[in-house]
Amino acid sequence: KVLSHVIGNTMLRYYRDKNLLNGTEISDVLLTDLTLSYRFSKESKLSFGAKNLFDQNYYYYGNKTKDEKMLREGRTWFTSFSYDF
Repeated sequence: KVLSHVIGNTMLRYYRDKNLLNGTEISDVLLTDLTLSYRFSKESKLSFGAKNLFDQNYYYYGNKTKDEKMLREGRTWFTSFSYDF
């Protein structure tokens, strides 16, 4: 009965490669997010998870420019509780 209240969710995010104006490249990457949730009732849920589960390095453009790259966050753990009124 307890396992019937557990929900697992996996999300894959793909970022394609990009060429910067200064000639460098940001490689493509596939990120994996994982969340496990336990539903106490129809209204309440407790969740635990990780974003970028395999701690891949990935980058994004600098602020208001396309000629520099900035390393994004690595593996991030989180927990949340939600209650619907």
